[in-house]
Amino acid sequence: TRDKRKAMGLCRECKKPSATTSCEKCKKDRKDKRLELLRNKQCTSCTKPNENGKDQCDECGSKEYERYKKYRVTPEGRQRERRARLKYHYGISPEEYEELSALQDHLCEICRCEQGHRRKELYVDHDHKTGAIRGLLCHNCNSILGLAYELPELLRQAADYLEKYRKKETSDALD
Repeated sequence: TRDKRKAMGLCRECKKPSATTSCEKCKKDRKDKRLELLRNKQCTSCTKPNENGKDQCDECGSKEYERYKKYRVTPEGRQRERRARLKYHYGISPEEYEELSALQDHLCEICRCEQGHRRKELYVDHDHKTGAIRGLLCHNCNSILGLAYELPELLRQAADYLEKYRKKETSDALD
């Protein structure tokens, strides 16, 4: 039946018209599912959890997690992954990231700290509606914007709230 679907020009998964045996959407979905399993330390073949921390699945003998781990652990693998992540999410190369970082003196654009909280790199801040890059931020500043739904009026209200209680505390301390 696979040959028949191929001859008819149908995707083997969603059965929609496709020039190849798998359409681009199904390929992406399959890749995303595989990566999700690997991130959760599950075997990609049988989806059993890898509880013992071995690089090989006890159930089916698959070594897919070992390949994934090896790819992520090597410096070349990390560089490849970073390049792909920057290109996929923000449409920039690591060189363009470095240029942007140099324009900001390698500091967070809001608080001017030197690096991110959990990692050494600063986070790429972008408008979620347009995808336009605004700058590089540390973990805390990036989180603040995200938690405030990127609404300036909400951030102003929060600042007013803090200032109101700061004034109240200083006036109480003087009394």
